[in-house]
Amino acid sequence: MQISKPHLLALLACGLVFGSVAEGQEKDATAVTLTTPSRVALAGTYWESANGKESPVLVLMHGEGGNRKKWKVIAGGLQKKGYAVLTLDMRKHGDSPGAATDDSKGSRSKSDGNKLKASDYLAMIGDDMEAVKVFLMEKHHAGELNIAKTGFVAIGAIGAVAINAAAMDWARKDYPDGPPSARTPRGRDVKSVVLISPDSNVKGVKTMNGMKMTKLHGVNYLIVVGSKDKDKKKSADKIVKSLRAGLKGDAKEEQVLLKEYPVRNNGEDLVARDNRAFLALLAEFHDLKLKPVNQPWRDRRSKLDR
Repeated sequence: MQISKPHLLALLACGLVFGSVAEGQEKDATAVTLTTPSRVALAGTYWESANGKESPVLVLMHGEGGNRKKWKVIAGGLQKKGYAVLTLDMRKHGDSPGAATDDSKGSRSKSDGNKLKASDYLAMIGDDMEAVKVFLMEKHHAGELNIAKTGFVAIGAIGAVAINAAAMDWARKDYPDGPPSARTPRGRDVKSVVLISPDSNVKGVKTMNGMKMTKLHGVNYLIVVGSKDKDKKKSADKIVKSLRAGLKGDAKEEQVLLKEYPVRNNGEDLVARDNRAFLALLAEFHDLKLKPVNQPWRDRRSKLDR
């Protein structure tokens, strides 16, 4: 279902929305393991859409210290609304280890604990999210989703991972399998990014270039924050200002939407405050910005390998 801009803006202007979940076909969630290029095994859960190869796909990323299980209600609701959904335990979180699987035990050391370093965030961007790309491409070619309609949803500092991963996807060069205008794309698939209580400064991670690249390519953003937390509100405002810089006229608010809840809750606490309301918000936004993307399913293998 495509909704109008006024409908979405009305949703973003109001408080928590207690909406019912539209019932539809659903399939059982499946536990999956994604193996990164450096052989880190990441635990995930995949909700296959009943709508097949034209289904948009959403990757839901927890916040620092969180895990994929907190997305269960929202992921299942989005599946009912026609989305394929992948939730993931990033490295050093949940059921995922913090070291390569050929390491001594393939898990985080006791001394390291769950503390994230700059190198961890960078590994999430270049390693964890590469595994996500490979997984989604496999599901694309299995006819379960359309990877050209990909959206990222991330909480807190992991938002920096989402931004940079989206930028890297747009920077992927096409396969050299024909003249430039007819080459098969490797990327350019991430069309939307939702940042929930984002951090404007994440240790060792630069997001400015990523924001510039993605907004210039028309990637749509939704930033969500609890406005009574002054630090989080300041961080969200800074990101919104950076994303809207250079955009003209209505594009500033149409491409970069800001949703403020008048509460102190933020991060996973903000989502958990009302899962159904957050589901309604995510569904409305992606129904408008992701489902209508006019890129029909196509074979994404190199023509030289078909």
